[in-house]
Amino acid sequence: ELRAKHPDWTRGITSNQPWVAMSTGRPGALYQLNFSSSGPRVELYFSSPDSEANRIEYERYLAHRGDFERAFGGPLFYDPMDGYKACRIYCARPEAGDISEVAKHTEAQQWLVGTLERFPPAALQVRDQIDAELVGIS
Repeated sequence: ELRAKHPDWTRGITSNQPWVAMSTGRPGALYQLNFSSSGPRVELYFSSPDSEANRIEYERYLAHRGDFERAFGGPLFYDPMDGYKACRIYCARPEAGDISEVAKHTEAQQWLVGTLERFPPAALQVRDQIDAELVGIS
């Protein structure tokens, strides 16, 4: 059902990791669905091997925080991940819960899909604003 509705979201590679990564269409950044003991979240994860490049991209989105949150329709968390190469911006499920609670899987899946339907379009809208600004600077 999910694959039929959103065939571009995944190529179906299985993993034993607690996250699923999807391309943003740009090098050095991924969308991630993260499953943790504190509950699921959807992330824009800046993952270039160059920590400075990650920080610059993160700060560009941070400068558009209000626009991103308006486009998304809710608050987002901005995590510079100090001490790591990566940075991330994410939405965490308000009803935190352990992913091992099988009875809540359907509810968590519905939250993840609904959030993922809103998060990338909002990020792309901000990315377009950032790109337009960068063109105006050069």
